[in-house]
Amino acid sequence: MKHPIHALALAATLLVGCVSNPISNASSTYDLSQLQSAYAAGDYLRVAKLEVDCAPSADGCAKAHLIKGHAHLKLAFVQGGDCQLADGEQLAKARAELSSATQQIQQWSGVVDLHESASYEGLMQSVRCLGEQSKGERAAAFADELAGVAEGYLKRHPGDVMATWYHVSAQVKQSRAGLFGADPSSACLAIAAARAQLNAAEPTAGDYVGAYNRLDGDIQLLLSNPACASR
Repeated sequence: MKHPIHALALAATLLVGCVSNPISNASSTYDLSQLQSAYAAGDYLRVAKLEVDCAPSADGCAKAHLIKGHAHLKLAFVQGGDCQLADGEQLAKARAELSSATQQIQQWSGVVDLHESASYEGLMQSVRCLGEQSKGERAAAFADELAGVAEGYLKRHPGDVMATWYHVSAQVKQSRAGLFGADPSSACLAIAAARAQLNAAEPTAGDYVGAYNRLDGDIQLLLSNPACASR
C-alpha cells in the first residue's frame, strides 16, 4: 500500500541547518558535520554507512540518529512510496535509528533543526511498512508497536492529523482478524470506534486528505461484513 506522505523533504531542511564538529570521546564516536553535509547533498548511502556510536546523553547524539534514520528511509523507498516495494532491511534500520532518537529527545520545542512531526512520521512510516511486509504474529507485533507510537504522539498532540491516520490504521490492523472469529462483536465495535476517531480529525490539505478517504473506504468495507452489519 502506498503511503500518504514522506516527511523527508521537510526533514532535510531541518536536520542540516547547523554544522557541528566531530565528536569523539570514551563513549561516543561520530561526525555530525559529515552526516549533515552528506544528507544535504542527497548522498543517503554515505550517511547510512557512517558510524554513529554515542551515549544517549552525548551532545548531538539524538540528532545523528535522526539523520541516519531519515537516510535509511530514503533508501528504503527508492522505488516509490509503496510499502510492498520498500527495502525491508532499510526500513528496519530506519525504525531502529528513529526509535532510538525519539526516545532520547526529551525536549523538542525551541530546537530549530529538530522536527518532531517529521521524525515521528518517519518512525511510524517505517513501522507500518514493516508490518505490511509481514504476516501472522510478526505483523500483529508491528501493528501493536505502531499503535503505541501513534498513541504516545497523540497524547502530546491531540487530534494531530498525521498521528491519527497511523493510529487508526494500526487499530484496524489489530481488529481485522477478529471479524472472522467466533465472536466478532468486539472487533466490529473497535473498528467502528476507529472510524469515529478518523472522522473526528479534519485533514485540510496535502496527501492526508486522500489517505483519510482511502482508509475510511477500507473501514466501511470491513463494517459491511455481515457480522458487523447485523449489529
